Amino acid sequence: MAATEDKKKKSIQEICSLSPGGPPRSSNDRSRQDVELIEQGTFEPTEHFYPRVLNAQIHPLVRSFLSLGNNRIIKRYCHLHPEANPAAVAKVLKASTR
Repeated sequence: MAATEDKKKKSIQEICSLSPGGPPRSSNDRSRQDVELIEQGTFEPTEHFYPRVLNAQIHPLVRSFLSLGNNRIIKRYCHLHPEANPAAVAKVLKASTR
């Protein structure tokens, strides 16, 4: 557990050292932004988003698209793009993000 925390701290230090302009010259240098690690379960949306974003709702067209299954998305995409290979589209949809 301690090794994981050390790794996180090291990552944060690396991020801070990559800031343009290098390290701050003094303790009250405002050009440096401090990095705050947000642990799981401690995220407060009101501290990170504008009020307009907090009250936003997804567009009905986007909602309907996101509710489609992968097979329906593949059929729809291939209908709109006849040159597309359904197997390639399926591979892209099944690919895991980092």
